[in-house]
Amino acid sequence: MTPQTPNTALHHIRVLDLTRLVPGGFCAQLLGDMGADVIKIESKKQSNPLGGKGRTPFFTCVNRNKRSLALDMKSDQAREIILKLVDTADVLVEDMRPAAAAGMGLDYRALHARNPRLIYCSLSGFGHTGPRRDTPGHEINFYALSGLLGITANKDGSPVVPGAQITAIGAGGFPSAFAITTALLAREHTGSGQHIDMALFDGTVMMMGLQAATYFAGGPMPAAQNTALNGMFPCYNIYKTADGRWMSMGGLEPQFWKIFCEKIERTDLMARAFDTSAITVVADAVKQKTMQEWIRIFADESACFEPVQSFEEVFYKDEQVRERGMIVDIDQQNGAPLKMLGNPVNLSETPWRASAPPPELGAHTSEILLDAGFDENAISHMKELGTIL
Repeated sequence: MTPQTPNTALHHIRVLDLTRLVPGGFCAQLLGDMGADVIKIESKKQSNPLGGKGRTPFFTCVNRNKRSLALDMKSDQAREIILKLVDTADVLVEDMRPAAAAGMGLDYRALHARNPRLIYCSLSGFGHTGPRRDTPGHEINFYALSGLLGITANKDGSPVVPGAQITAIGAGGFPSAFAITTALLAREHTGSGQHIDMALFDGTVMMMGLQAATYFAGGPMPAAQNTALNGMFPCYNIYKTADGRWMSMGGLEPQFWKIFCEKIERTDLMARAFDTSAITVVADAVKQKTMQEWIRIFADESACFEPVQSFEEVFYKDEQVRERGMIVDIDQQNGAPLKMLGNPVNLSETPWRASAPPPELGAHTSEILLDAGFDENAISHMKELGTIL
């Protein structure tokens, strides 16, 4: 069984994870990090949406601190197993399109009737209402439809696709974990569970908050490089160095911009922080030195002038990343440590932990079924029938 430590925040909570993609997997992993007993219910015929076999990085990055139960998801007995687990579960997370869960008899209405205290979190592309409720979508589609790509663009308006899973993690997994913990807190007062309808599209639209507020207040229509935070001003921009690397300038506040101008020896620019025509002047100044030279010059200064780091620099050289525990080594059965990114939520009294690596497919099937009340003969029979792995 996944170790449950009493000093973790969610050690008393059991979660059923029926997800396959990054947003839902990350949500359930966050709950597992905080001590919840997370049971990942998987198909025996595991498939990776991005291709490849086995436990690929696509899987491992969001599935630590979980136990794996592998079922023939098309069998009637698999559904009965899931229903039995629902009886003692606190939370269920699923990432199917709205009609799919109902088709399996595992929708909120059916499971709430069986366990009224169950928190049921549905995490889909567009949610359970609206004209796009049954429309499939991936990260790039949510960027596009939310307007994010419209303002994350070059001067000619050509969109630039973000290289990280902004929607999956920031607009999907994190808000869903927040919603679940909020519902658990509400259950302490109401005694009842509830349905959580989360949409990746909604979360991505939410990230446009500052731009939307500016526009709603009568500001210009946000577009490529025409807002304070997407390249319109010299004090908040990206500049190329002499060696072809890049530096980021985030001197929106006067004190930071003042120090920056002094250190690049262009004090004549102090009054031009928001003068668009000064961008090329600053670019020429920054291009006179290499990235490392600028790092040394600003080493002891508070100017919000920082290098654009490579992956190697972030994960192998940046002491802040290590100090904050954002890279962890988890022991595996083969003795080799597995490197994973840490959890940014740091609680002083009930800290998160990384006690178990992502499980092998079906590694805990028998253990979970015994815990659910099935005897060894029944489990052996289900294996013979191919119901379980």
